[in-house]
Amino acid sequence: MQPVASSPPQVFIAHSKDDKEGELFFTKLLGAAGLKQYWYPYTEGVLPPHAPGIRKAIDASAAVFVLLSKGMEQGHTRPWIGFEVGVGFALKRPVWVFEPVGESIAVPVPFATGYVQRVEALTTARTFPYTDVVQSVLTGEIVVDPNSTVLFLAKCMEADCSATFLAHVLNPTTARCPVCRRPGTIGRLSQANGLLGVKLTEWTW
Repeated sequence: MQPVASSPPQVFIAHSKDDKEGELFFTKLLGAAGLKQYWYPYTEGVLPPHAPGIRKAIDASAAVFVLLSKGMEQGHTRPWIGFEVGVGFALKRPVWVFEPVGESIAVPVPFATGYVQRVEALTTARTFPYTDVVQSVLTGEIVVDPNSTVLFLAKCMEADCSATFLAHVLNPTTARCPVCRRPGTIGRLSQANGLLGVKLTEWTW
């Protein structure tokens, strides 16, 4: 299934309700791009069952953005993040994982198509590579410069994982594979892997 056409496109935000910093960051980023945002209102009187509402929201979205934070490591948030990512994968939505630089959140994200270590705050809403990620939501694809060290094609070097994803790494010592979450495992792929200009809706995991 291809992303639902909407004007402007919507992004589903998988997050912890306690992550106020992440909420401020992405409200500014996506708002400046004119993208609609869907933050599931767990705390606004929405009664269970939650699953049908989440699936409907992701079905209406062009991508899933996972905002990793310490609040996800325990409590009820963690299994819901797994559910939201699984729905995104089933509906063939790109799944972008964002992790604050300097932190390593112990929450695996299966089926991640992108991993971005993000700064604490945006100095401008058009900061690379965040603008490029947002543009990929608008166009359904992203073109990566094979010589770039800022946004590159990556693969987990652990044999029992071998996940392939786009990556933006600011601190290699804290960067972890978004899928298996083991440290020091992100390796760079070459142009020969044929993933340049990949349509994220047709990603092969």
